[in-house]
Amino acid sequence: MAEFQGNRISELKDPGCWRLCHVQTSGCMATERRTDEQREQQQIVLDYITDGGCDVAGLGDTRLGDDATEVCRIARGIEGRAKGEALMRTLEGLDAKQRAAALEARTDVTRVNWQSAGSHKDESDIWRGGVALGSYGDAAAREFGVIDDARGWGRYTGRIYQGKEGKVMVAVVVYAPDAQYDILNEERGDYSQRLGQRAATVADGTTAGKWKPGKAMPKPTAEQVKHPKRLLFSDLKLQLWHYACKPLHTLVVMGDMNTDLSLPGTRSGRGCFWCKLYFGACVLTSPYA
Repeated sequence: MAEFQGNRISELKDPGCWRLCHVQTSGCMATERRTDEQREQQQIVLDYITDGGCDVAGLGDTRLGDDATEVCRIARGIEGRAKGEALMRTLEGLDAKQRAAALEARTDVTRVNWQSAGSHKDESDIWRGGVALGSYGDAAAREFGVIDDARGWGRYTGRIYQGKEGKVMVAVVVYAPDAQYDILNEERGDYSQRLGQRAATVADGTTAGKWKPGKAMPKPTAEQVKHPKRLLFSDLKLQLWHYACKPLHTLVVMGDMNTDLSLPGTRSGRGCFWCKLYFGACVLTSPYA
Protein backbone atom coordinates (compact mmCIF):
# COMPACT_ATOMS: atom_id res chain seq x y z
CA MET A 1 0.00 0.00 0.00
CA ALA A 2 0.92 3.63 -0.25
CA GLU A 3 2.36 3.94 3.24
CA PHE A 4 4.90 1.22 2.52
CA GLN A 5 5.50 1.48 -1.23
CA GLY A 6 4.72 5.07 -2.15
CA ASN A 7 7.49 7.53 -2.91
CA ARG A 8 8.53 9.63 0.08
CA ILE A 9 7.09 13.13 -0.26
CA SER A 10 8.66 16.11 1.48
CA GLU A 11 6.34 18.16 3.66
CA LEU A 12 7.15 21.52 2.08
CA LYS A 13 6.19 22.63 -1.42
CA ASP A 14 7.69 25.54 -3.29
CA PRO A 15 5.41 28.59 -3.11
CA GLY A 16 2.96 28.76 -5.99
CA CYS A 17 3.64 25.15 -7.06
CA TRP A 18 1.20 22.28 -7.27
CA ARG A 19 2.07 18.75 -6.29
CA LEU A 20 0.79 15.86 -8.40
CA CYS A 21 0.83 12.18 -7.50
CA HIS A 22 -0.50 8.85 -8.71
CA VAL A 23 -1.35 5.69 -6.78
CA GLN A 24 -1.92 2.26 -8.34
CA THR A 25 -4.69 0.98 -6.08
CA SER A 26 -5.01 -2.64 -7.27
CA GLY A 27 -8.80 -2.50 -7.04
CA CYS A 28 -9.02 -1.37 -3.42
CA MET A 29 -11.21 1.69 -4.13
CA ALA A 30 -14.35 -0.34 -4.86
CA THR A 31 -17.37 0.91 -2.90
CA GLU A 32 -19.95 -1.70 -3.96
CA ARG A 33 -19.90 -4.68 -1.58
CA ARG A 34 -16.57 -3.49 -0.18
CA THR A 35 -14.82 -5.39 2.56
CA ASP A 36 -13.43 -4.03 5.83
CA GLU A 37 -9.96 -4.43 4.34
CA GLN A 38 -10.94 -2.26 1.37
CA ARG A 39 -12.34 0.41 3.71
CA GLU A 40 -9.01 0.51 5.54
CA GLN A 41 -7.04 0.63 2.29
CA GLN A 42 -9.16 3.51 0.99
CA GLN A 43 -8.36 5.49 4.12
CA ILE A 44 -4.64 4.77 3.66
CA VAL A 45 -4.63 5.88 0.02
CA LEU A 46 -6.54 9.12 0.67
CA ASP A 47 -4.49 9.81 3.82
CA TYR A 48 -1.34 9.50 1.71
CA ILE A 49 -2.67 12.11 -0.72
CA THR A 50 -3.66 14.56 2.03
CA ASP A 51 -0.53 14.06 4.13
CA GLY A 52 1.60 14.59 1.04
CA GLY A 53 -0.09 17.91 0.30
CA CYS A 54 -1.08 16.79 -3.19
CA ASP A 55 -3.11 19.19 -5.32
CA VAL A 56 -3.96 16.78 -8.14
CA ALA A 57 -4.04 13.01 -7.55
CA GLY A 58 -4.69 10.12 -9.88
CA LEU A 59 -5.75 6.58 -9.02
CA GLY A 60 -5.41 3.55 -11.29
CA ASP A 61 -7.22 0.18 -11.33
CA THR A 62 -9.82 1.56 -8.94
CA ARG A 63 -12.75 -0.81 -9.61
CA LEU A 64 -14.81 2.15 -8.48
CA GLY A 65 -17.06 2.56 -11.50
CA ASP A 66 -18.39 5.94 -12.57
CA ASP A 67 -19.50 7.24 -9.17
CA ALA A 68 -16.87 8.99 -7.04
CA THR A 69 -19.34 10.25 -4.40
CA GLU A 70 -18.00 7.99 -1.64
CA VAL A 71 -14.38 8.85 -2.42
CA CYS A 72 -15.28 12.56 -2.20
CA ARG A 73 -16.96 12.00 1.16
CA ILE A 74 -13.97 10.15 2.62
CA ALA A 75 -11.45 12.63 1.19
CA ARG A 76 -13.33 15.65 2.55
CA GLY A 77 -13.48 14.04 5.98
CA ILE A 78 -9.74 13.41 5.91
CA GLU A 79 -9.06 16.99 4.81
CA GLY A 80 -11.27 18.29 7.63
CA ARG A 81 -9.44 16.16 10.19
CA ALA A 82 -6.05 17.33 8.86
CA LYS A 83 -7.14 20.97 9.09
CA GLY A 84 -8.34 20.43 12.66
CA GLU A 85 -5.10 18.76 13.71
CA ALA A 86 -3.04 21.56 12.14
CA LEU A 87 -5.13 24.15 13.97
CA MET A 88 -4.63 22.39 17.31
CA ARG A 89 -0.87 22.39 16.76
CA THR A 90 -1.01 26.09 15.96
CA LEU A 91 -2.94 26.89 19.14
CA GLU A 92 -0.54 25.05 21.44
CA GLY A 93 1.29 27.41 23.78
CA LEU A 94 -0.63 30.53 22.73
CA ASP A 95 -2.32 32.87 25.17
CA ALA A 96 -6.01 33.74 24.94
CA LYS A 97 -5.48 36.75 22.67
CA GLN A 98 -3.19 34.87 20.32
CA ARG A 99 -5.58 31.92 20.21
CA ALA A 100 -8.46 34.23 19.30
CA ALA A 101 -6.40 35.76 16.48
CA ALA A 102 -5.42 32.33 15.17
CA LEU A 103 -9.03 31.15 15.20
CA GLU A 104 -10.10 34.30 13.37
CA ALA A 105 -7.48 33.74 10.68
CA ARG A 106 -8.27 30.07 10.09
CA THR A 107 -9.38 29.05 6.61
CA ASP A 108 -12.24 26.85 5.52
CA VAL A 109 -11.79 23.15 4.85
CA THR A 110 -9.94 22.51 1.59
CA ARG A 111 -12.21 22.12 -1.42
CA VAL A 112 -12.08 18.58 -2.84
CA ASN A 113 -13.41 17.27 -6.16
CA TRP A 114 -13.08 13.68 -7.37
CA GLN A 115 -14.24 12.18 -10.67
CA SER A 116 -14.20 8.54 -11.68
CA ALA A 117 -14.50 6.48 -14.87
CA GLY A 118 -15.21 2.76 -14.82
CA SER A 119 -14.27 0.25 -17.49
CA HIS A 120 -16.76 -2.62 -17.25
CA LYS A 121 -18.51 -4.99 -14.87
CA ASP A 122 -17.67 -8.69 -14.93
CA GLU A 123 -20.01 -11.67 -14.75
CA SER A 124 -20.21 -11.19 -10.96
CA ASP A 125 -21.36 -7.57 -11.40
CA ILE A 126 -18.04 -6.25 -10.07
CA TRP A 127 -16.31 -3.26 -11.65
CA ARG A 128 -12.96 -3.91 -13.31
CA GLY A 129 -10.23 -1.45 -14.27
CA GLY A 130 -11.11 2.19 -13.93
CA VAL A 131 -9.40 5.47 -13.08
CA ALA A 132 -10.10 8.42 -10.79
CA LEU A 133 -8.74 11.96 -10.59
CA GLY A 134 -8.96 14.25 -7.56
CA SER A 135 -8.39 18.01 -7.29
CA TYR A 136 -7.67 19.72 -3.98
CA GLY A 137 -7.73 23.36 -2.88
CA ASP A 138 -6.70 25.86 -5.55
CA ALA A 139 -6.62 23.10 -8.18
CA ALA A 140 -10.28 22.28 -7.49
CA ALA A 141 -11.19 25.95 -7.82
CA ARG A 142 -9.39 26.22 -11.17
CA GLU A 143 -11.11 23.29 -12.89
CA PHE A 144 -12.89 24.39 -16.03
CA GLY A 145 -12.94 21.39 -18.36
CA VAL A 146 -13.17 17.61 -18.44
CA ILE A 147 -11.43 15.03 -20.63
CA ASP A 148 -13.18 11.68 -20.94
CA ASP A 149 -12.13 8.52 -22.73
CA ALA A 150 -13.26 9.30 -26.29
CA ARG A 151 -14.50 5.72 -26.69
CA GLY A 152 -16.27 5.70 -23.32
CA TRP A 153 -14.24 2.72 -22.10
CA GLY A 154 -12.93 4.21 -18.84
CA ARG A 155 -9.24 3.82 -19.75
CA TYR A 156 -8.38 7.41 -18.82
CA THR A 157 -9.91 10.59 -17.49
CA GLY A 158 -8.66 14.13 -17.10
CA ARG A 159 -9.24 17.69 -15.96
CA ILE A 160 -8.31 21.05 -17.46
CA TYR A 161 -7.10 23.76 -15.07
CA GLN A 162 -7.07 27.49 -15.81
CA GLY A 163 -3.90 29.33 -14.81
CA LYS A 164 -2.80 32.94 -14.99
CA GLU A 165 -2.11 34.90 -18.18
CA GLY A 166 -3.85 32.32 -20.36
CA LYS A 167 -1.82 29.38 -19.12
CA VAL A 168 -3.56 26.03 -18.89
CA MET A 169 -2.64 22.67 -17.36
CA VAL A 170 -4.19 19.45 -18.63
CA ALA A 171 -3.84 16.46 -16.27
CA VAL A 172 -4.80 12.98 -17.47
CA VAL A 173 -4.68 9.75 -15.45
CA VAL A 174 -4.35 6.49 -17.39
CA TYR A 175 -4.70 2.80 -16.58
CA ALA A 176 -3.21 0.80 -19.45
CA PRO A 177 -4.07 -2.84 -20.17
CA ASP A 178 -1.25 -5.34 -19.65
CA ALA A 179 -2.15 -8.29 -21.87
CA GLN A 180 -3.16 -9.20 -25.41
CA TYR A 181 -6.69 -9.94 -26.56
CA ASP A 182 -7.27 -13.64 -27.23
CA ILE A 183 -10.16 -14.02 -29.67
CA LEU A 184 -10.37 -17.77 -28.98
CA ASN A 185 -10.71 -17.42 -25.21
CA GLU A 186 -14.32 -16.84 -24.19
CA GLU A 187 -13.73 -17.45 -20.48
CA ARG A 188 -11.45 -14.50 -19.77
CA GLY A 189 -13.21 -11.43 -18.43
CA ASP A 190 -10.22 -9.33 -17.41
CA TYR A 191 -9.57 -5.70 -18.32
CA SER A 192 -7.37 -6.36 -21.37
CA GLN A 193 -9.64 -9.04 -22.80
CA ARG A 194 -12.77 -6.89 -22.50
CA LEU A 195 -11.03 -3.96 -24.19
CA GLY A 196 -10.02 -6.24 -27.05
CA GLN A 197 -13.59 -7.52 -27.38
CA ARG A 198 -14.90 -3.97 -27.54
CA ALA A 199 -12.33 -2.96 -30.14
CA ALA A 200 -13.20 -5.99 -32.28
CA THR A 201 -16.85 -4.91 -32.47
CA VAL A 202 -16.15 -1.36 -33.73
CA ALA A 203 -17.55 -1.42 -37.26
CA ASP A 204 -16.66 2.06 -38.46
CA GLY A 205 -15.11 5.34 -37.41
CA THR A 206 -13.65 8.69 -38.41
CA THR A 207 -10.22 8.73 -40.04
CA ALA A 208 -7.48 10.11 -37.80
CA GLY A 209 -6.91 13.06 -40.11
CA LYS A 210 -10.55 14.15 -39.90
CA TRP A 211 -11.21 13.38 -36.24
CA LYS A 212 -12.19 16.10 -33.79
CA PRO A 213 -13.88 16.04 -30.36
CA GLY A 214 -17.45 14.79 -30.65
CA LYS A 215 -16.79 12.53 -33.63
CA ALA A 216 -16.40 8.75 -33.53
CA MET A 217 -12.85 7.54 -32.95
CA PRO A 218 -11.06 5.73 -35.81
CA LYS A 219 -11.78 2.06 -36.35
CA PRO A 220 -9.07 0.00 -34.61
CA THR A 221 -6.62 -1.87 -36.78
CA ALA A 222 -6.19 -5.63 -36.41
CA GLU A 223 -2.95 -4.97 -34.53
CA GLN A 224 -4.70 -2.57 -32.13
CA VAL A 225 -7.49 -5.08 -31.50
CA LYS A 226 -4.91 -7.72 -30.57
CA HIS A 227 -2.92 -5.27 -28.45
CA PRO A 228 -5.35 -3.01 -26.49
CA LYS A 229 -2.46 -0.96 -25.08
CA ARG A 230 -1.43 0.14 -28.58
CA LEU A 231 -4.99 1.27 -29.27
CA LEU A 232 -5.00 3.19 -25.98
CA PHE A 233 -1.80 5.05 -26.83
CA SER A 234 -3.06 5.81 -30.33
CA ASP A 235 -6.32 7.21 -28.94
CA LEU A 236 -4.50 9.29 -26.34
CA LYS A 237 -2.19 10.77 -28.94
CA LEU A 238 -5.13 11.69 -31.16
CA GLN A 239 -7.26 13.17 -28.38
CA LEU A 240 -4.48 15.06 -26.58
CA TRP A 241 -2.85 16.50 -29.69
CA HIS A 242 -5.24 19.44 -29.54
CA TYR A 243 -3.83 20.48 -26.17
CA ALA A 244 -0.20 19.56 -26.85
CA CYS A 245 0.00 21.96 -29.81
CA LYS A 246 -0.86 25.02 -27.76
CA PRO A 247 2.20 26.91 -26.42
CA LEU A 248 0.56 28.00 -23.15
CA HIS A 249 -0.64 24.48 -22.30
CA THR A 250 1.19 22.08 -20.00
CA LEU A 251 0.16 18.47 -20.47
CA VAL A 252 0.61 15.96 -17.63
CA VAL A 253 0.00 12.27 -18.30
CA MET A 254 0.29 10.05 -15.23
CA GLY A 255 -0.81 6.59 -14.33
CA ASP A 256 -0.03 2.90 -14.53
CA MET A 257 1.26 2.43 -18.09
CA ASN A 258 2.15 -1.23 -17.50
CA THR A 259 5.37 -0.45 -19.38
CA ASP A 260 8.79 -0.75 -17.77
CA LEU A 261 10.50 2.48 -18.86
CA SER A 262 13.86 1.16 -17.67
CA LEU A 263 13.98 -1.55 -20.35
CA PRO A 264 15.85 -0.95 -23.63
CA GLY A 265 13.63 0.32 -26.43
CA THR A 266 10.74 1.50 -24.25
CA ARG A 267 11.69 5.17 -24.38
CA SER A 268 10.95 5.30 -28.08
CA GLY A 269 8.30 3.92 -30.40
CA ARG A 270 5.06 2.60 -28.98
CA GLY A 271 6.32 2.64 -25.39
CA CYS A 272 6.86 6.39 -25.54
CA PHE A 273 3.93 7.67 -27.61
CA TRP A 274 3.96 11.03 -25.80
CA CYS A 275 7.27 11.88 -27.46
CA LYS A 276 5.41 12.01 -30.78
CA LEU A 277 3.17 14.78 -29.47
CA TYR A 278 6.10 17.20 -29.17
CA PHE A 279 4.81 18.38 -25.79
CA GLY A 280 5.81 21.84 -24.63
CA ALA A 281 5.83 20.34 -21.14
CA CYS A 282 4.94 16.79 -20.19
CA VAL A 283 5.29 14.85 -16.96
CA LEU A 284 4.93 11.08 -16.96
CA THR A 285 4.73 8.92 -13.85
CA SER A 286 4.76 5.14 -13.79
CA PRO A 287 5.28 2.46 -11.16
CA TYR A 288 8.77 1.93 -12.62
CA ALA A 289 9.93 5.57 -12.85
